[in-house]
Amino acid sequence: MLRTRTFSVAASLLLAVTSFAQAGMERAPNGAPIGGITQNQLRAYLKFVADDLMEGRDTPSRGLDVTALFIASLCERWGLEPGGDNGTYFQKIQLDARSVNPEGTILSIGENEFDFGDEMIAEPTSGSGEGELVFVGNGIKVKDGEDPYAGMDLKGKIIVALSGAGPRGLQGRAGTDYWTATDMARQSEALAVIYLDRNAGSQFWNRRAQQYQNGRATPANPDASASVPVFYAGANVAGAILGEAANNVMTQTPAEDAMKSRTLTSMKAKFRVEANSNTQVTQNVIAIFPGSDPVLKNEYVMTGAHYDHVGMRVTTDGSDGIWNGADDDGSGTVTLLAMAEAASRSGVRPRRSIAFIWHCGEEKGLWGSQYFTQHPTIPLDRVKAMLNIDMIGRSKEGSPDNPRNADLSPRGSIYMIGPKAFSPELDTLIRRVNDQTMRLNLDPRYDDRNDPNRFWQRSDHVHYANAGIPIAFFFSGVHEDYHQASDEVSRIDFGQMEMVARMIFASIWEVAVKDTLHSP
Repeated sequence: MLRTRTFSVAASLLLAVTSFAQAGMERAPNGAPIGGITQNQLRAYLKFVADDLMEGRDTPSRGLDVTALFIASLCERWGLEPGGDNGTYFQKIQLDARSVNPEGTILSIGENEFDFGDEMIAEPTSGSGEGELVFVGNGIKVKDGEDPYAGMDLKGKIIVALSGAGPRGLQGRAGTDYWTATDMARQSEALAVIYLDRNAGSQFWNRRAQQYQNGRATPANPDASASVPVFYAGANVAGAILGEAANNVMTQTPAEDAMKSRTLTSMKAKFRVEANSNTQVTQNVIAIFPGSDPVLKNEYVMTGAHYDHVGMRVTTDGSDGIWNGADDDGSGTVTLLAMAEAASRSGVRPRRSIAFIWHCGEEKGLWGSQYFTQHPTIPLDRVKAMLNIDMIGRSKEGSPDNPRNADLSPRGSIYMIGPKAFSPELDTLIRRVNDQTMRLNLDPRYDDRNDPNRFWQRSDHVHYANAGIPIAFFFSGVHEDYHQASDEVSRIDFGQMEMVARMIFASIWEVAVKDTLHSP
């Protein structure tokens, strides 16, 4: 079985090479070799990237590393220059992999002791202590707004907050525009945080407990001393802390009085978390197609996609436990590969360089893009634009008639976010190129920072925008298979994907050939 599937994956790669050789080199008016991007090519690469052998491409994982090696090997074969660390295609990111020892992890409230499991779980941060409890409602402090910590001395205390109950319309960045209970604990020398979690005992809760026990990797934090133990607790713990008020607090719409911050002077908690840690490594993959102009080749237009997904799950019924992420974001991953191949085989070069970056860890919290913008291997002040591709493989017509597919973009349409707000010039450029090539409907439906879906800040482009780089983000919408094991290659609309990929590639090429570009 394994040998048969491996042969099938290898055969798909041979098809990609053959289909490219047979493809006509159609060019956009600006010279972009868009004919080098074909449905067969995209399908063949996606069959590899979204195969079960990649094990869902979790960050970190063996499957993700194999995918990174696959991408880098192709880029090297095509003659693209390495853009990572020390002359390689990889930008290494050190992770701190930690796991909880349940036997050594306890939480005591008064005379009640709770073990790791159904009623209490803890993040894998070692620590112990005893302190007075402080209840802070939703625990969110908003810049120039709500402050449940006003007048409280948190040093040496244990903060109690309700999980997932942020104020309506909360926007911005954690640590800049608002602060969580964990953020406040770190700032104020509090001992620990206990989140009262309505999901206690649910499937989601059990998966998180399993993740903490098996190991949870996060980007290495040089300021490890800033970490504090964090607990998630259910109704029995809430009752031990808040008494009768716990019933209101743990409902979906807690009463205002129940949410008021207060020091629980007669209540103390004692805790211990035992955690083990080791270092793991993951990577971004970066390749450069050098420009032709002696001066402008030192400037870049970047295009990115995240090549990770959410890995594997344990299923008790024997159902598919591998989340292959064909659309999310296998579609963006292989679109970048198709662009890189088309550029390298075209025999022409634009004036500026094109940098291709495959980000890791997007699904864990935009790890790869955050790391790159904090530790760039390409000077950020030389990056003229960044075009991000995340989930462009689906269309409404190519998907089942299901209410959960209602917000997919129709065939011949794609959602575009970002350029109008950050760089009107980039917005105009992309729309002009689109009119000259694929004539898609560039739908601005989600191009609004106040949109409740918050798509503009949910993918890797946001870190580039925060660094002052003009960005555009393309995606086809959320669907019934989003973050499900059913996000498979068989669901992809490759005709739609080819059109969108060609338009984006022509836009990238236009940025790379223009004489001048103005700052937003």
